[in-house]
Amino acid sequence: MKMSTDRKDTPTTLTWDNTSLRDIAFKEYFPAAVKDLSVQKDVVTRFLNFYFGRRVQKGLGVEDLVFAVLSILPQSPYNENIVWADDVYKDDGKAFFLSAEAKLAYDIKTVTNKSNNEPSTAEEMMETSQRNCTDNDEHTPNISNDIEDFNLNILFDLDDDNYNIDELSTGDKNTRERDETGRDNEQHSHEPNVDVQDNTVSKETVEEFEIKHNIDEFIKEIPKDIKFNPKPIQKENNILYYGPVENAAFSAWCNNILSNWDTDSKSRAVLKSFFAVVAFVLMRATTKSYKHLFSSFHSEKFLRLLRHCINCGLKTYSPPHKRCLKGSYRTFRRRDGRTPTMFAKLVILGISNTLNKYMKYVILNGLLNYTADYGFNLIRMFRTVCSETVDGDVTQVMESTLCGETEASWKKVAAFLKEYCTGSSSKEYILSYRWARVLDGRFFKDLSCQQNYELAVILTVFVEKITGDSGVWQSAWVENDELVKYREMGNKLYERFESQEKERRSKTNAGKRGGRNLQQSGTPVDFSEVLRLIEIFKIFK
Repeated sequence: MKMSTDRKDTPTTLTWDNTSLRDIAFKEYFPAAVKDLSVQKDVVTRFLNFYFGRRVQKGLGVEDLVFAVLSILPQSPYNENIVWADDVYKDDGKAFFLSAEAKLAYDIKTVTNKSNNEPSTAEEMMETSQRNCTDNDEHTPNISNDIEDFNLNILFDLDDDNYNIDELSTGDKNTRERDETGRDNEQHSHEPNVDVQDNTVSKETVEEFEIKHNIDEFIKEIPKDIKFNPKPIQKENNILYYGPVENAAFSAWCNNILSNWDTDSKSRAVLKSFFAVVAFVLMRATTKSYKHLFSSFHSEKFLRLLRHCINCGLKTYSPPHKRCLKGSYRTFRRRDGRTPTMFAKLVILGISNTLNKYMKYVILNGLLNYTADYGFNLIRMFRTVCSETVDGDVTQVMESTLCGETEASWKKVAAFLKEYCTGSSSKEYILSYRWARVLDGRFFKDLSCQQNYELAVILTVFVEKITGDSGVWQSAWVENDELVKYREMGNKLYERFESQEKERRSKTNAGKRGGRNLQQSGTPVDFSEVLRLIEIFKIFK
């Protein structure tokens, strides 16, 4: 059944400002006990078991294991000193839990404080948690990593999830139902990050829409120095395979470091750095698919992330067990609980100017570059169309698609461009907005494709015609009773746009323009100061 096109119950849009990121990041703190070296050994050992396929200890969650590893993130494989400032740790920090007992005590306290009208709830939770506190998975994991299974039916995402196409390969029924309905049934009150279906359309027929030939004031006011983000990172489909020999060698190397944990600080730094990089990639599941996780850990790109670990003594490598990947995918794709808090801390770390070059490189190329601009599909499509025009002037695209149905949406886009996409800025909220919708889907909700359905369909038509990629229609927001109407409108507007582009090209001196034309102009300009950090990658080539 096709979705309703009524916007009466539009979820609240939150404002992204100079306090938003830190409010989320410092909602919880790391437990200070994790600074102790013996505790760190337990953290690494527990994560290593998870990495090789053992089940997570009853009473803890995947996020507890991953966040604990990130909380002891060293400055580099050469330097074991923790990269985090002291103010992210507290004695009673609850960004993650180091034991099932600590988590149980917190859960009981939370339930007790929440309501005194349900006296049996805490008792029931105590009984349930006590039953779960014992790890019944005593068997040694099969470290073969099921290579036979990995060799079968390997598929890759068409667009690296650029359009939020997210298959449910793990069969998570609860998560699937949440994504399909746009309602989050987990234990958090805010709106889910997955866009709900809240579309509305005009009742006019296609023949009745009116193209606006006069440039509106809001278009005239758009600055000339609009700078666009670069296109998403290209996928690497060259898959590397690892077998039992590599797994056994890697396991032996890790266990040798754990055996000499108290005395070998250099090896500790390498192992902690390695698992931090692994944790970064696992957290891509906040916006990426299970297949993306699999292909990432089997790629040459991942080995490039490890080059300094290799230089410092990483003797061998074997990818995570599929149980580790599936558990991480199911946990982080929900983007709920303490995940936004941890992610916000990583964003603050990634955009900081105080980090060393190594750490900026691994956090950006391990996580942030792959999750940036999630939920900004409307802006990304606009960027794609602008990058293919004669001189990249955003007003050309606006003029070509401005009509009664799109005017309200273009006003919102124009306001966004003026605030976030002009010049350079050191303001944290300007640098970090690209991850806002990973943290909470209510940020910039007014720029979602659902709330700008008419313009979104028209731009999708443009992108398809420019790139030849029909996969741009494979998104949940597309299904609507008015899809045919606005696709036809998009086709008509594209004819107008193409005609205007041909006229501009004919008047353009190729020499003065540097040979730029519709076919050659495909590289957009960077508009975010944080993206200058990508240049760090060149240092390691």
